[in-house]
Amino acid sequence: MVRYSFGYDSSSDTYKAVMYGLFSDSKTKLNGTRVRVFSLGDNVWRDIEDITVAVMNHDVYFSGSVNWLALESCFNQSRNYDSKSFTLSQFVIVSLDLGTETYTRLLLPQGFDEVPHFEPAICVLMNSLCFCHDLKKTDFVIWQRKELGVEGSWMKLLTISYQNLRPISWLPLHLSEDNNTLTMANKKDNHATIYNLRDGRVDRITTGRVGWAHSKNHVESLVLIC
Repeated sequence: MVRYSFGYDSSSDTYKAVMYGLFSDSKTKLNGTRVRVFSLGDNVWRDIEDITVAVMNHDVYFSGSVNWLALESCFNQSRNYDSKSFTLSQFVIVSLDLGTETYTRLLLPQGFDEVPHFEPAICVLMNSLCFCHDLKKTDFVIWQRKELGVEGSWMKLLTISYQNLRPISWLPLHLSEDNNTLTMANKKDNHATIYNLRDGRVDRITTGRVGWAHSKNHVESLVLIC
């Protein structure tokens, strides 16, 4: 399946679209994710270096880069997440710099030391790249990366007990400026939820089923993608 992302390249003062999807080459026996870039004004798609990983769920634009949570060496796996099919060392974040169009592999937090039961995710909260995952089927943990180019800059932002929150695959969407409420998408039944961090209250804010493709942060100037 081909997917698309969009972001701003400050070095050239232009917007770029990114197209990516898994490929398998029977002749070379190579597998990976093929990536193409479209710069507004050029009117042409350009091939850039392939990524030798399988993108897991969605992309996140952050600070001039497109970021993917990905897995090493699992190109023949089903799209359904199965924690028993992976090892901890397979998880990686790949960051595409839209200026140089080169990749950087980001190590995950040292506290991420067990394959999570539910599918993990990346997102942007409080102007920072974040990584979130299930912890031993007891808590939902969100890590915040303060500096994108500095290894070891992860810090634990939130730990939410499953005593208050349903133990499923969550995707954080927004953390309020006062750090009191966290809005999340429920990827199992597609409802949105507001979690009150002070008293542990959970409020469902959708009355029907909503299809969450993925979440995006935005720059207050543009843009509609169709």
